[in-house]
Amino acid sequence: SDSVYELAVQQVLRSGLRYTMPTDYVFHPIFELSLGVMGLGDTFRIATVGVLGQAFAGAETELTETVGVRVGFGMRAFSHSPFRTDRDGVRRADHGVFSEAFFCEVGLTVM
Repeated sequence: SDSVYELAVQQVLRSGLRYTMPTDYVFHPIFELSLGVMGLGDTFRIATVGVLGQAFAGAETELTETVGVRVGFGMRAFSHSPFRTDRDGVRRADHGVFSEAFFCEVGLTVM
């Protein structure tokens, strides 16, 4: 959060497309593209809202027919409007309309 908040939380609602290579194998690569909306603020408070686009690439291994474990890297670009932080009253996000975040993800997939 670039020291804007002690604990910045990005709340996201998104939808997208997922491409999975050969489904005959238990371990396979995955690629995702998605669009959505987001809210950003301090510990689940919303200080600014915007739209976002996300790309993700990784691998998945199937544990059962309906559950898998995935790991990978992604990039999220999101728009935002200028906002003031409650803690210090400083106006943030004046430099541009878009920001980006790179992330590593480990999670479960329920199919």
